[in-house]
Amino acid sequence: MLRKILQSFVHASRGLRAAWQDGWNCRIQSIAAMFLLGLIWYFQLSVVEAVLLLGAALFVIFAELMNTAIERTLDLVEAEYHPGVGRIKDIAAGGVFIASITALIAGLMVIFRHVSGL
Repeated sequence: MLRKILQSFVHASRGLRAAWQDGWNCRIQSIAAMFLLGLIWYFQLSVVEAVLLLGAALFVIFAELMNTAIERTLDLVEAEYHPGVGRIKDIAAGGVFIASITALIAGLMVIFRHVSGL
């Protein structure tokens, strides 16, 4: 049982490493999350604010991982360009876009509150 659990962590870390190495967007979003940690420290955000912003940032990374998995799967299924495959990839990328915009708005709302002194 413990061996299966440990093996699942090995597979998950291998997937994260592959996403980092292969995916430019994943690297950008990871760097943005690290920048967010700096903002949390600099502005001394409350635990609730920090958890909400980190949750939003990690959700964006999760969405990017799912988008990458969908894209890689579709590339295996259909090697040549197909409009249906392109549409599915666009929809998955749209999910990442929505998650990113939502996280950005949440971050700006929290940070603005601290910058403006409200």
